[in-house]
Amino acid sequence: MFLSKFETVLLKKGDYFIREGEVCKKVGFIVSGSMLCSYNKDGETVIDEFSLDKEFISFLTHSPAEKDLKCLEDIEIAAISYNNIQQLYALNSIFKK
Repeated sequence: MFLSKFETVLLKKGDYFIREGEVCKKVGFIVSGSMLCSYNKDGETVIDEFSLDKEFISFLTHSPAEKDLKCLEDIEIAAISYNNIQQLYALNSIFKK
């Protein structure tokens, strides 16, 4: 049931999963590929971190992203939306109080 809520997202080298200022409502898991996380400080690009195969990338903040997440190569991501996560919470007694 959990895996059925994920969608496959294929991005090309140079594409963005999220851009600074955008609101993203998904959590992603990098199946294959790599990404660069960076932000702008005083007009300069600052590299914050790299995300590689088998790592989660998360942007469920419901507020504008403070960083860009750019693909360094063609990439496959398994992504789940905030709404689908909430549906799973509602269906699963583990998360109920």
